[in-house]
Amino acid sequence: MAGKLNLDPQKIVDKELDIDFKGYNPDQVDHLLDEIIQDYQTYENMHINSVCMHDENLDSSVLIAYKLDKTINFLKSNSKA
Repeated sequence: MAGKLNLDPQKIVDKELDIDFKGYNPDQVDHLLDEIIQDYQTYENMHINSVCMHDENLDSSVLIAYKLDKTINFLKSNSKA
């Protein structure tokens, strides 16, 4: 499914299921629930990927700041000599 959600809030509100003799059509309910489950799984994966990317960017920023601090300290110590 690669990041594409099947449902949005309006589609859920607008969704109509046929009423069978004993209630809603079980096949339609199962299909709707399958779509909802897929969307939750997709959202969860998208969220996890986003958090991982943010974490990697933060790690890179910390490493750059550390190297910059080391360079500044090196330059300061050499300029006093």
